[in-house]
Amino acid sequence: MITSSQFPSINIWQEGNEVKGGYKGTVNAIIFTHPDLIALSEVRNYNNVGFTKRLVKDLHKKGLIYDSYQSKNDVGILSRYPIIKHGDFDRLTKALIKIN
Repeated sequence: MITSSQFPSINIWQEGNEVKGGYKGTVNAIIFTHPDLIALSEVRNYNNVGFTKRLVKDLHKKGLIYDSYQSKNDVGILSRYPIIKHGDFDRLTKALIKIN
């Protein structure tokens, strides 16, 4: 049973491209805090690279397992629990997460 959870929302400012070491800083912040669910804003998929998939892959290399969803609205969601349903409506993004 879950008794507490962490759900940060992070504006990654153009996928961390606007700050030297921004992407690495995003990865390190997630490793340090190890949140249950993360909402990311300003996810744009520069150079046709799926940002949330890249982030999940790099976090996995560090021993953290996350599921992800990337919306068409420049929003990404990472979850330590399975994302079983997701969708977008206008400028809104939603996800259904299965916890336990």
